[in-house]
Amino acid sequence: MYETQRAEATQHLTQILFMTYMEKYRKRLERRHYINSARDPRQKGEHWYDINVQKYEKYRSEYGDGFCIVLICSDTPSHDDAYVLPVKDIKGLFRPEYVKREDDQRWMGHVKNEEIAVEVEGRPVATIPIRKYYNAFGLLQDAPPYDPEPTEYV
Repeated sequence: MYETQRAEATQHLTQILFMTYMEKYRKRLERRHYINSARDPRQKGEHWYDINVQKYEKYRSEYGDGFCIVLICSDTPSHDDAYVLPVKDIKGLFRPEYVKREDDQRWMGHVKNEEIAVEVEGRPVATIPIRKYYNAFGLLQDAPPYDPEPTEYV
């Protein structure tokens, strides 16, 4: 019995120690920030995302420009891979003419080579560099501190 409890406790501790920052704090952070997964289905370094206009506008009405869009690019457990994009710095990218109307009022695009792109048929792709926002969890208001050091077994 004791060995089973010890094994379960060790497994639970290991899971906690090796969670990404967003896995640990997502529920807490999404009250204030728009958190979205950006997946790379073809494994080619191109992470696709979509931003729902209604949800985005809800955050804007509550926080103005004082929130971030977090694009989680992690496909590997225990590896932080995200862009923390302050809306005040990127809001010009999400313009009405780039909304995919037939697609449930969303902006769609991708992250590749440290740039974010917004795309819609019939318009040139709009991009901005986002390298400085990589794993920039310190930009999140009301967020716990980020410790980028790898966690070791204890």
